[in-house]
Amino acid sequence: IIEALVNVGERLGVSYRLSTPVAQILLTRDSGRATGVLLSSGEQLSADIVVNNSDLVYAYNNLLPPSTTATALSKRPSSCSSISFYWALDTQVPALSAHNIFLADEYRESFDNIFKKHLIPEQPSFYVNVPSRVDPTAAPEGKDAVVVLVPVGHLLESGSDAHAGSNAPGSTSTSHNASPASARDGKHATPTTQDWPGMVALARRTVLSTIFARTGVDLGPHIAHESANTPATWKTLLNLDKGAILGLSHSFFNVLCFRPPTRARLGGRPGTGLFDELGGAASSIAASIRLGGGDDVKGLYFVGASTHPGTGVPICLAGSKVTAAQILADLGMPAPWAAGEAADHGVMGARGKGGDGAEIDAKRAGPLLSRFHYALLLLLLLVLLSLLVRTGTGTGTGLLRAPLAAPSSRPALRAEL
Repeated sequence: IIEALVNVGERLGVSYRLSTPVAQILLTRDSGRATGVLLSSGEQLSADIVVNNSDLVYAYNNLLPPSTTATALSKRPSSCSSISFYWALDTQVPALSAHNIFLADEYRESFDNIFKKHLIPEQPSFYVNVPSRVDPTAAPEGKDAVVVLVPVGHLLESGSDAHAGSNAPGSTSTSHNASPASARDGKHATPTTQDWPGMVALARRTVLSTIFARTGVDLGPHIAHESANTPATWKTLLNLDKGAILGLSHSFFNVLCFRPPTRARLGGRPGTGLFDELGGAASSIAASIRLGGGDDVKGLYFVGASTHPGTGVPICLAGSKVTAAQILADLGMPAPWAAGEAADHGVMGARGKGGDGAEIDAKRAGPLLSRFHYALLLLLLLVLLSLLVRTGTGTGTGLLRAPLAAPSSRPALRAEL
């Protein structure tokens, strides 16, 4: 797919500058428009349009000025990370097909360790790809190339390589020593390990032993060359926030209208927003409202896993089409593919309901606030109310505390929230 996209670009006169890191996205003084990029070498490239394909959270926090948007995005749940192995084998392994999935016996517990506790599970489920099965050029004749992806929890913080570690017996992790307060509040355990060589070795042993147990093939002696990536290297090499390989998670408040938009919106400076200190669902709702309103940074757009519509190669390609259409619309230019799609919809509509099919994609003007927005605002109000109530009862001066009248024959009753 990458090669095909590059070839299309080159046919259209696109010039690719590889190994050219970007240090900053340049904006006008009022941050209202993108004007280009500043390279790490100090060179400035001017541009009418800037499309960012780096990790969204990284871009807002490192390539753009500090903003409440960047702060809010940093608090959103991230997807998992991985320990990935790349093996060159000195032989072919017929027992492995092109795509192989090995589920842990206790797969629910394994997934909970990854997605809820952000650990490296004792019995991981993992995926094994043998690209040489479908592409003979991926390995020399008579040999195999193997890629192993072991999902693990992401890093605990954006600015650190600390990880919750593993719950496997004998591992170096001490993540179970988290304070009761941390467990009660649902926060991560205290950062416990940066021993990535130890974690990689543990994952390697587990993968090899599982493959041997289920296929009878001992891959270890046949590994002629090996390289590996960890959450820490994903963060360093590809600027993935917390080493999350799929960007922001696809939890409820990170999909559909809650997904960050493809047009850049900065908001105010950190510390100036009403919702800056909120966490969890309240933070996601507040961030969605903030990202959904305000002025766009003209000329700056996003593509990739963390922006709308979501992660995965097909979804990211669909998202890039959405972004391209937005750019053309902002420039007052029609999308070249629009006529063909309208014709296709017309054919489909004629076959189905006898119409032209165009109504499916028609955009209709509506009220400023729809029923969904009213429901969203109501939910946000309830969340804020619960936070105020919880704060009041925690300090012993409840904001909602009403004594109830009671008959004199009974003890007085008091209801507290």
